[in-house]
Amino acid sequence: MPASAESPVLGFVMGMSRAGTTWMAKALGSHPEVVAFGETLYWGKKYWAPSGGVYGRKEIEQIIEDLPGTILSEGEAASLQEILDRRAVLKELGEASPRALFDWISQAVAAHEGKTHAVEKTPHHVNYLDRIVDAYPDSRFVVMARAPYEFMLSYKHQGDRKPEEVRQEFEELYHPVGCALVYRGYARSIRSALHQYPARTLLVTLRDVKADSKEVLGCV
Repeated sequence: MPASAESPVLGFVMGMSRAGTTWMAKALGSHPEVVAFGETLYWGKKYWAPSGGVYGRKEIEQIIEDLPGTILSEGEAASLQEILDRRAVLKELGEASPRALFDWISQAVAAHEGKTHAVEKTPHHVNYLDRIVDAYPDSRFVVMARAPYEFMLSYKHQGDRKPEEVRQEFEELYHPVGCALVYRGYARSIRSALHQYPARTLLVTLRDVKADSKEVLGCV
């Protein structure tokens, strides 16, 4: 996953939820020069379309204030809200394009961990590749996938190890038809990524990871 000389962002980990995206991000973040963080939803559900191509000061402040996500390290997790300084970004940028602001966020995360480059992980970003490519023409994607039955089984039981109240919420939300539709949406986006951006997209299945994780990481 080669770095861009103009950006701290090495690439993006995305794909199906429940398919090993967190494992992949943490594995990449174990490199001494790379920090992994997510899920920011920055290019997807939390995306702000800038007026005139750039964010103004109020927009930047609001984006940073609302930004979710944590640093994906083996140690104690730190939320992005704990480390991002709104005053600093306004002082340094004033106004910014979506890429410039994301670069600033990535650089701040990397600096917090004493590293130089960053990888971001948000599974549903696979549905917004065109938006990311517009901002990062040389971006690289590690896309995680899982077999249908395995995905549905994991999706159904994702709350089993949570506290009782959270577990009940997951059970109430789960429906096999809804789960199938989620899977189909991911599958379509992954197929589109492989068709549109074959040279920059690496598809990794959870079965590949379980079979030989070292070989998988050697291909990234």
